[in-house]
Amino acid sequence: MTGGGDKNTQSSILRWISLADLEVIPAACNWVYPRAGLMPASPDTERGRADLLRFLTWLNTELRLRTWLVGERISLADISLMSSLLLVFSNKALLDMGEELPHVTRWYNTVINQTNVKSVLQGKSLELKATTQKSKKKLGFFFAHSALFFFNGWPLIASP
Repeated sequence: MTGGGDKNTQSSILRWISLADLEVIPAACNWVYPRAGLMPASPDTERGRADLLRFLTWLNTELRLRTWLVGERISLADISLMSSLLLVFSNKALLDMGEELPHVTRWYNTVINQTNVKSVLQGKSLELKATTQKSKKKLGFFFAHSALFFFNGWPLIASP
């Protein structure tokens, strides 16, 4: 889970955890909190959206040939990044996104469907579903059910 005794694996896991904490969470909060009514909209809202979409596009490329972020099994890197993206996905913030992210969707669904992760999420269905619209041929994302979570004391609110 944390890389065992391999220093390269440990540093890769730490890299992903730092990326989630320093890049994903601030961008996600700037984008989602105004959408959820937790803070007023500001110029940072659009920047948060742009930063997060840029990151997700890059992540989609990184996951093209991999199942997990580090190594051949789930690690703390996967759980950390999934937890950071939970704010965005649980608030249905990607409904209006026109880019296709099939590898991010596959990775996210794989992580949240792990037995130990499911037990922490208390059986909530947070699986991303991808649908193609016949007219636009674009991939959209939505959640089967909404939920209320708290992450490090911050509310993650999903509208019904």
